[in-house]
Amino acid sequence: MCSIDIAFVLDCSSSMSRSIDKIQPQLSKLCNLLAFEMVNKRRNCEVRFATVFFRDHDYRTKRLESLDFTPNLEEVIHSLDNIETIGGNDVPEDVLGGLNLAVSQSWRAEKRFLIFIGDAPCHGVKYHSLEDAYPDGDPLGLTPEGVLGQMRAKDINFLFVKLSSDTNKMIEVFQTLYEDKNRGLQLTVMDCRKEAANQVKEKLFKLLREKIGVPHSLMYCAARSLRTFPMWKECLDYLPEEMHDVVAEVPHDDIPILACIQLTLSNRVQEAEKAKPAFFPFKALPHPPTIPVEVSL
Repeated sequence: MCSIDIAFVLDCSSSMSRSIDKIQPQLSKLCNLLAFEMVNKRRNCEVRFATVFFRDHDYRTKRLESLDFTPNLEEVIHSLDNIETIGGNDVPEDVLGGLNLAVSQSWRAEKRFLIFIGDAPCHGVKYHSLEDAYPDGDPLGLTPEGVLGQMRAKDINFLFVKLSSDTNKMIEVFQTLYEDKNRGLQLTVMDCRKEAANQVKEKLFKLLREKIGVPHSLMYCAARSLRTFPMWKECLDYLPEEMHDVVAEVPHDDIPILACIQLTLSNRVQEAEKAKPAFFPFKALPHPPTIPVEVSL
């Protein structure tokens, strides 16, 4: 069974008030979209979300807040809908505290994503050129090397939604410490300083879909089965783009058999579901063909 963990890490200091008001409802919609996408296209795919809200050390009672990973959308959306933006006397915030708390959550999925949204750098003048109440760095001793090292060790994909140029220097340091081409780890930066809130949601959704992709085993099984269907070319428009080349260019006789598969029509979907643990459905057809696939996603 495939599994996806997505953690939202948000700067919730006072400077983020206007941004949070705009992005907050879009994040709720993003969660619904992602959950629908995964359930619709990958049967039995577990999608879990976590939230971490950080502020700064001057607001100790709510410096950090979190909701651990859960598949319960209502619980996640309730968390996102009740963000309180408070505190923050200087520009830098407790970025490392927020990231550290996020890394300590109960990650277990096959694919893991941390989405950071903020407009301020972490403490320490080596990460910015701003006035800083803690110029020597995090007062609790956290370092980017330590926190990002834990992220790397857990194979967490790092997506950074950039809302201010104040984070430029910090991002450069983070990229150097985090990225590992051999393991496919990179800090993906989405520059959203001039974006409308709904565009942030759309860009995140598109980026996550690209990174999640369709499992190769499922693509090959579906491609081979589809090529036995006389009207297979008419179905390409209803498939994810990453499957087009696989289906169109590879002769079905040459595709390795990775699972027991069979093409069935929609009136046999229930029978197919009983016989096979997973299948890939085609969308927007009056009678969509369905490919049952006996694979572990």
